[in-house]
Amino acid sequence: MSTLISSELADFISGPVMMVVSTRDQRFRATIGRGTGALYDEATGLIDIFVCRAQWPDVVENAVPGGKIAATFVRPTDYLCYQIKGVIEDITPATEAEAARGQLYVERMLALMEALEVRRAQLSHSLCAGDLMRIGFHPSDVFLQSPGPHAGERLAGLTA
Repeated sequence: MSTLISSELADFISGPVMMVVSTRDQRFRATIGRGTGALYDEATGLIDIFVCRAQWPDVVENAVPGGKIAATFVRPTDYLCYQIKGVIEDITPATEAEAARGQLYVERMLALMEALEVRRAQLSHSLCAGDLMRIGFHPSDVFLQSPGPHAGERLAGLTA
């Protein structure tokens, strides 16, 4: 297990959390999109996050090996929130199994949000499991981003 990614954090990011992914272009202009599931691979040390290319084309286009990425993971039931920054290792189309996992993620999140009284129609257009791309990145920094006195606090990281 990475010293940056604890088993609890690995479970958190692969659980029922909303995700925002940000990459940047060559002029350092950020683009954002929603993630459609993520997981941490202890063997490679990579976080894989899935993004719908058709829905968030700029995020995917700017996701190049060696590029920077930031992903924010928020649990909607209590707003516990982490941001993980890192360096992109690779980007590939999702496999069939990964696409199926992405579809389960969307269904799970729509049900969870509906239980929190967010109508399905409000989210169904922004959660997409089609045309998924897998962006693998090496985490470099972890921040707590939950609202409160510790928001923005670096929990682990390689850079100062």
